[in-house]
Amino acid sequence: RYRTSAVPCHVKIEGEKATVRLKEPVFGLAKGQVAAFYDGKRLLGGGVIC
Repeated sequence: RYRTSAVPCHVKIEGEKATVRLKEPVFGLAKGQVAAFYDGKRLLGGGVIC
């Protein structure tokens, strides 16, 4: 959902896997969607939600 507002989160990276904990609930989150992580306008990384 590219039009959804940004949601603060905590990302824990272990090897090639990342665990993301959102700081507030998000409606409609589903497997197969993309998670993208930004610092302001700078893209830090992302991946597919599974």
